[in-house]
Amino acid sequence: MKKITLFLFTLCFTLSAWATVFTVNGVTYTITDATNNFVTIGNGNSAAISTSSNGVFTIPSSVSYNSVTYSVTTIGNYAFYNCTGVTSVTIPGSVSDIGYGAFYYCSGLKSVSMSNSVLLIEDYAFSNCSDLGSITIPNSVISIGQYAFDYCSALTSVTFDSQSSVNSIGNYAFEYCTGLTSFTIPDLVTSISLGTFAGDTRLTSVTIPGSVTSIGIYAFSACSNLNSVTIPGSVTSIGSSAFNYCTGLTSIYANNADPSLITLGSTVFSSVPTSTCILYVPTGSKSLYAAADQWKDFTQIVEKTTTASPTITNAILNVYPNPMTESFQISGFDGTALITLRDLNGKTLLAKQINSSEKFNINSFSKGIYMIEIKTNEGSILKKIVKN
Repeated sequence: MKKITLFLFTLCFTLSAWATVFTVNGVTYTITDATNNFVTIGNGNSAAISTSSNGVFTIPSSVSYNSVTYSVTTIGNYAFYNCTGVTSVTIPGSVSDIGYGAFYYCSGLKSVSMSNSVLLIEDYAFSNCSDLGSITIPNSVISIGQYAFDYCSALTSVTFDSQSSVNSIGNYAFEYCTGLTSFTIPDLVTSISLGTFAGDTRLTSVTIPGSVTSIGIYAFSACSNLNSVTIPGSVTSIGSSAFNYCTGLTSIYANNADPSLITLGSTVFSSVPTSTCILYVPTGSKSLYAAADQWKDFTQIVEKTTTASPTITNAILNVYPNPMTESFQISGFDGTALITLRDLNGKTLLAKQINSSEKFNINSFSKGIYMIEIKTNEGSILKKIVKN
């Protein structure tokens, strides 16, 4: 990490050496695209402002300099670094990127309002904002970087819309957010990264969608109040110490019928009270779990009863890979299903009766976000998918 930070500082210094930097109303900006008149707030290696007179700061969508009006498209690296006097920030619709460490150590920052234009929340963007109480992630955001909200100790809620576009949450993104009590991972996320929720001691519940295939090393380490977790059948790997010191667990629901299909790292359940925590497994698979490494450490393994009339849910239906590049496939249903693929303007691009073994070539589709509706005999589900 030190090498990466040094590289970024060097890069920022190099850029600032030739880029035009100017100041308007005490705020520093850097021209990043003179052709399209785009600017970044900040100069890439120091805070754009030192403080705000009343603690409230609204980033302008545009600024004028030398008779030219520029659109503010990026909050630059370290733009508000250590601005302890800023308590509230409003981000306008012109901004698409919240840069590396943009609000790093803004210990007085209590609220942030983001427009539905932000695509990227980069590494360390809100790290150590210890007074930040809640955050709403707009639908436009597709990626949350490493350490983006780590040590936001007052953070009690992170809100994603049901149609969130977030498909990536970086390593340690929410570590030591000791105020968090619950978290719902967006449906497009396929991996819970290294240490994502490590040290979140008040976290009692987490919702893991059926899109997730891997749970990283130390993902929930020291989440001592986590009392129940459901591991979807889509998960094929769980990293070392993923649930290390989750001493409050009373139940684990493992939805894969065959534990041999789940690759486990070492000491996945270290310090989990395996004598009292009940491991619930699919009907007919108790003997497999009772014989499987680490799973067999649970004293109480109970087979779940199945309902007579299954319903289709996001946890059952899976569109993969997602994000996708050339093709996609759908699993989680028997027989046939009707799919309808639309763009975000509602235009139908594909409507077809399918079976679960079919693959769909999307080479002709542009990069972007699409909506897919899947109708089966058990119900209908709408999912958001991304083409990279």
